[in-house]
Amino acid sequence: MYSRTSIGFLFLLLSATISWSAELRLGWEVVQPFRFFRFHSDARIHEWAFADAVTALGGSTENIVSKMESRLNSTAWWTGPSEIAGMTRLERFRQLRREELNELKRPYIEFDPRLGWASMLRNEARGSPAGGTCWDSDRKTYKGCVSDIGQIGAVNNDDYVMPKRHMVQLRIEEKTNNGWRPYAGACRYAIRTTAEAGYGFVPSPLYRGPESWAISSPNCEAPLFLRSRFGTSYPIEVTFPVAPEQALTEEISVTDLLVVGIGDSFASGEGNPELPAVLDKRRGTSPYVRLSGTSDNVPDGQSIIPTRERNSDHEQFPGPLA
Repeated sequence: MYSRTSIGFLFLLLSATISWSAELRLGWEVVQPFRFFRFHSDARIHEWAFADAVTALGGSTENIVSKMESRLNSTAWWTGPSEIAGMTRLERFRQLRREELNELKRPYIEFDPRLGWASMLRNEARGSPAGGTCWDSDRKTYKGCVSDIGQIGAVNNDDYVMPKRHMVQLRIEEKTNNGWRPYAGACRYAIRTTAEAGYGFVPSPLYRGPESWAISSPNCEAPLFLRSRFGTSYPIEVTFPVAPEQALTEEISVTDLLVVGIGDSFASGEGNPELPAVLDKRRGTSPYVRLSGTSDNVPDGQSIIPTRERNSDHEQFPGPLA
């Protein structure tokens, strides 16, 4: 049900013998790696939650989905201190939505974190969260999804399941005493294979002009983007005018993963398949929970769907393995 393109990255260091004594690395990653979301902002909030949870857990990813969910549904997490300089996460999310309004004509809507993160997927105030995904809730299909940033077009109905291309971001970074920063010197990118129309380097993911097989710049601080064909490897070489004998080389190959979820929302884990369910007995009644006559049960005729029990931090209690 969900489709994802894995994020690929690799760092290569130049030899310490480089004449201008720079230590550089070439990094790359897939743009919009989780293409179920049509827009970049909706994927970014999950990246923030993942990074924050892993940091809080000291690098562990145990029960990571529940940890992410508790953050994404917490008003304090959205409006409190963040890793984004001078901004809360909610402010940054709203900024991203305004950028999508300008670049992609996605309607801008003010969001209240108390409504839950899924409400942020909406494209209309009273619309369905499915509007921000590749799921067509009216036709019950993924066919015909359009996502400019995800490189999914409407011409081929199967682009979501079998994409024709991936967009890859490349960046050269230089090591300093304070860590890594974008390299501001001159460089030249080149693809060491036969050119192919429709694929190659572009200055931005939404660029509509022709692709280049080689490109030079007096300042390589900004990232460069590679529109790559699905299932194809690209040998990349980066050279530097200040040291023509030195180069960064790497074979860029994106691994595409298709993840399928089976069952309704509760049967398939209610979004958290790494935790077996513990039913909340106070919010259910027979036959959903095998209890009767308890003061906490809702009256007959008003029973609700099965609900997972949660702790004070709104995280789900892990149950015994089935």
